[in-house]
Parts: sequence; structure tokens; C-alpha cells
Amino acid sequence: MKFSLLALALIASVATLSLNASAAATPQIEVTSPAPGSKVTSPVNYVANAFSALCAKGIAAIRIYPSPGFNGFTVNAASLNANIDFQPSSTPYNTVVQAWDNCGGVVKANVSFTVTGTTFPSARFIYSSDHDGNKVNGFIVNINGSPSPTAQKSVALPGGPTRVASDKGGFRLYAVTATSNQLAGYFIDRNTGALTAVPGSPVALGATPTSVAVAPSGKFVYVTTRSNGIVGFAVQSNGSVVKIAGSPFPTQELPTTVVVSAAGNYVYVADWSGGTVDAYSINSVNGALTPVPGEPYSPPNGECGGCTDGGAPFTLTTDRNGNFLIVPGFEGGGVNVYKIDHADGSLSLVPGSPFISRIVHPEEIGPEPYSVTVDADNRFVYLYEQHDADIAVFSLNPTTGQLELLTHNFVAQQCGGDEIVADPSGSFVYGTTDGTFCVGIPQGIFGLSINQSSGDVTKIPGSPFPTPEAGIQVDGIAVTP
Repeated sequence: MKFSLLALALIASVATLSLNASAAATPQIEVTSPAPGSKVTSPVNYVANAFSALCAKGIAAIRIYPSPGFNGFTVNAASLNANIDFQPSSTPYNTVVQAWDNCGGVVKANVSFTVTGTTFPSARFIYSSDHDGNKVNGFIVNINGSPSPTAQKSVALPGGPTRVASDKGGFRLYAVTATSNQLAGYFIDRNTGALTAVPGSPVALGATPTSVAVAPSGKFVYVTTRSNGIVGFAVQSNGSVVKIAGSPFPTQELPTTVVVSAAGNYVYVADWSGGTVDAYSINSVNGALTPVPGEPYSPPNGECGGCTDGGAPFTLTTDRNGNFLIVPGFEGGGVNVYKIDHADGSLSLVPGSPFISRIVHPEEIGPEPYSVTVDADNRFVYLYEQHDADIAVFSLNPTTGQLELLTHNFVAQQCGGDEIVADPSGSFVYGTTDGTFCVGIPQGIFGLSINQSSGDVTKIPGSPFPTPEAGIQVDGIAVTP
């Protein structure tokens, strides 16, 4: 069974299921989607509301159990809207939605349904940053996964754009510039992919950026900087951004990658020079960050003696459900996986970590993973290893978080760059090319098709794809639905 969180919103639905522990019990829970006994497609939309007539402190949390004992998703609120991925099956799924109040009361609702098929959104647009060319490139994704330039082709962004990120719905794009130290925001035309600057864009960061991430709600944007901090921005109703009070929030030494959890309530940062992982909770009202218990975390070394298997994180990501944080070691050949505590965002190492990509001896250079991504089906982890010029493919156990190395694929050899990202349909992986490795090949992006059975990848016909206008140094990439 596989599960993948795709969206969070508060919307109404039509069917209603209500279960009370007893007539006078507290709390109570009402599940309005999915309808009991219904036939649905995956991802399955859950909508639930809880209330507590006898507890003045209100509801503490609502949790979905897609299978016995497995925490598929938790929200620390009285309302929940989540899309969870299920394998199609003729056998009904018997799931549980559970709520807690702040007085110790608990209630459960049993929800059964049959999954007849899947409806993942397809990749629609791809955007890449061109540092030396001072522009952001736009592509439309064709049905076979190959990208074609949008009619607009690119937008100028002076200042050396390095990383790009979009909101979950593909309505806005954000880019950071490494020479002018700015954050630029754009509206995405959902029909053409054309970019239009949001009011007030770009805005000053005050330090050199290293990565950018957007909360799933689209309400907050976070940028890590070389000044050992995270600059947070709140997105206004007109699309402009305003710096969050308290920014920059301090990190350990040289943060290189920032991610926001699938539920949008935690932020995690890889500190390359510090060899640590920072963890913060997000204030849902103003976006301010507060360190979680136990942070910073130091990924342990693996089978390497004097090496850093599993340590020195340069990149990191969460699985699609936000249950696990995946942290490769840059110098070594190990990948640590942490279980995320949904109650406070703290991390605990998954047994078996680090999971070894390649044994590294003290005198050797490690694989140097520059980027990691998880497919939309939450089954496979793809690790781009720059020194080895390959993509390591792991299977992911969505219940335990454990990884198993499946293969090292050299399909992108001599054509790899800084970043790879899986598309929202679970069919493709895209990455940036780099002149250091792509000898005689124009700067642009490469595209890979995912074998749904094995997780292995093959080149999309025509890959690598050049940038629309003579790219010089393509760094970051974002794929939107």
C-alpha cells in the first residue's frame, strides 16, 4: 500500500459520517469525505471536523490511519482536509479517522471505501534558472514528458538566479538571485505558463541565498542564506511578499537546502559546513519559526571509519506524506532517514540508517549527492550524485521509512547538474545540466521516464533539452502541476 499527501484546504463535501463515543462523550468527529462504502479514485480526499462540547480547551489533533497502526497524516487542528494516495484494489480499505481533545478525550470514525483508480495531476510547466544568463526559463510539458519552451520562453532576472520553487498548486513561482541577493516572485499563467512579476518584486534578502521553499498552503516562502539564517516571507493577498517578523531565523553553519513538511507545519534545513540538520515549527498565523525540541540534529556516520557516510548533509527532502525526512551525506555514501514526530516536528533516526549508496573509504571522495527527490507515488527515492555522475535509485518503505538500494543509473552521466525533481504524476524525473559534465551539450534540462515497476529511469526522447535562449549556467528547476 502507498500513501501520498497531495493537498490541504478547507472545503465542504456532501456525504456525512458522524461517530460519537457515546451520547455524552467528548470529543465528537464528523467525516464528510470520503462517503462510507463509496467507490473513489486515488488520491482519496479526507475532510473531517471535530468538536468538544465538554472540553473548554478544544480539539488537539485529527489523525488519519490508512491502515492499522500506521499514522498516514496528522493535523494539530479541529479541521482536516488531506489527499492520501492508495493503490487501486477490489478489496475495500477500512480506514480510521481519530480526534483528540485537550482534556484527554478520544473518538474514532471508521471509514471504508474502494479505490477504483488513480488521478495524479500531470506535470504542466517546468521552470529553470540561468545564473550567468540572468533569466528564468519556462517550458510546457508534453504528454510524453518532453518539455517545449513556452511562448514567452524566459523572463529577465538580473542578479544571477540560482534556485526556483513553486507553490503546490502551480500558481506562483519564486526565484532567488545569488549576486544581487534578492527574492523574485511571479504569477504563473495557468494556460500558457507565462510569468508576470508580483507587486514589489524583487525584494532584498540582505544576504546571499542558497535555497528557497514554499509552504504547501502558498502562504509562506522561506530562503536560506550564507549568513547562517532563514529569511521568511508572508504572501499577501495581491501576491506581494512581506518579511516575517523575527527574520532571519538563525541556523547552524552554511545552510544549503530548505524544505517545508507536507502538512506545512515544519521547516527542515541541511547545514553543510555544520554537518547538522535544523528543525523548526511554523506559526500557522504569521509564519514565524521556532526551533523544535532536540534541534540541531547530527546525522551519524556509517560504514566509513574516517569518512562521513550519512553525515555532512548538502541536500534533504521529505517523503510525499511528510512522515520522514531523507538526508543524504554529501561526502559519504550513506542516506539517513528520520521519522518526523507530527506532534512537535522532532526527529528520530529510522533503524538501519544510514542506508548505503556506495561504500566510501577514508582516502576516497564520496558520491557528493547534490539533490534528492521522491516520486509522487511515494515508492522511490532518486539521489543525484555529482561526483559519481549517476542517479542512485532506492525503494522507500512508506510505513517504516527504510530504504533499499535498487540500482545506480548512469543515464545522466556527463549531463548532470545541481538539482533533480520528480514530477507530480509520478512518471518523470527532471534535472538541470551542467557545463562541467555536459561536454558539447547545450545548457538546459534532462528528462527521465520512471519505470513504474522497478523505479529505474530511461531518457525521455530528445533529452537533454536546451534552454529556449542559449543558456549559460542552469542551476535550479521546478515542476508544477
